[in-house]
Amino acid sequence: GSFFLSITYILINKNKQTNILRLNFVTFIFMLLSLLIIISLIKDIYNGSVNFGSFFSALRPVFIFSTIYASYIFWERKNNLLLSWNSFLDIVFVCLFFCSSFEFIFPTSGKIFELLYGARSSEYSGPLGTSYYIGYLFFLFYLHFLFKLKDKYSFKTLIKLLITLIMIFLCDSKPPLVLGVFMVPFLFFPRSNLKMSTILYFAFTIILFSVVKVDALVEMLVGFNIESYNVKSLIRILDNAEGSGTFSIRQEQAEMAISGSLSNFGFGLGLGRGILLESWLSYYGYRYGVIGLILYFILWIYLAVKSYLIGIKKNSCDKNWYVIFYLGFWFLFQPVLLMSGGMNESGITGIFSSIIIGLTIVLIKRQNLYSRKNLLT
Repeated sequence: GSFFLSITYILINKNKQTNILRLNFVTFIFMLLSLLIIISLIKDIYNGSVNFGSFFSALRPVFIFSTIYASYIFWERKNNLLLSWNSFLDIVFVCLFFCSSFEFIFPTSGKIFELLYGARSSEYSGPLGTSYYIGYLFFLFYLHFLFKLKDKYSFKTLIKLLITLIMIFLCDSKPPLVLGVFMVPFLFFPRSNLKMSTILYFAFTIILFSVVKVDALVEMLVGFNIESYNVKSLIRILDNAEGSGTFSIRQEQAEMAISGSLSNFGFGLGLGRGILLESWLSYYGYRYGVIGLILYFILWIYLAVKSYLIGIKKNSCDKNWYVIFYLGFWFLFQPVLLMSGGMNESGITGIFSSIIIGLTIVLIKRQNLYSRKNLLT
């Protein structure tokens, strides 16, 4: 449905200023991903393991790119882009909060979290997907409110920040929770020099990881005595990663997909339909091969670096500087956030991720035009 809406919007609003070639690098990446998935589809056809749904699965890169392009056209028409994005996020945040709260209390299918009903979050599924998908979306809002609070203290923003952290905790998804906790120190580094603040933050994080002993961290978490599947699972991973069922399964899946791809000249092994592939390493490694993993990694690094550099430039001249700056962290953290699945290509989270990429491309384009004008003058 989103594909046809995107195509319709593109056909109605497309003009010379929104030519697909203006997406340049991103267009090239998704053209290669589409080619890789076609190779995987051909392999499934050869093995006789295809059905009608396989062809829709093979078109997923096209679906995602069409949403990115529609998003690009939409945001390109906005004059005050960052202010429009803030308003858009406020609406989405309210909708996401009420929808997810309703799903937490009245699950439409499956069981709810261990915290509420004694069931694992992986058994919960609703219109927004599993709880991992909800945690993935809420982490973007966590970054949004965290950097907004860094820009200017507001009690209202602080409350929203705490709400997002609570919702992430309830989602029983470890990656956004751990990243959320480790992002808090960034609040206390000076905004006046973002480049230095970023260097100090990552230096502080590396030193912290080097100094703090895992055993001491495990004892501290055990001492909190928090009855949560999320915390208990994190303790098991820290105490004995190989003894953690979830970690071991995902590690085996990733090793299977990557080693299989390497023996297949870096191409995918098939579409992976009907096969349990949880993390992005196993899911994309199986579908796109090692080549596809590298392409996705390059895409995230490209968008992260571009967003970060533009954020630094806008710090002194735009009151909404923090928007593009935190998007850099969002892209940088994708490999960690997607350890629970390929959420950036699936359902509502896939659509939202595509909207973010479209916005970022517009921001990059406008900054490049602004830089050229300054050079000419």
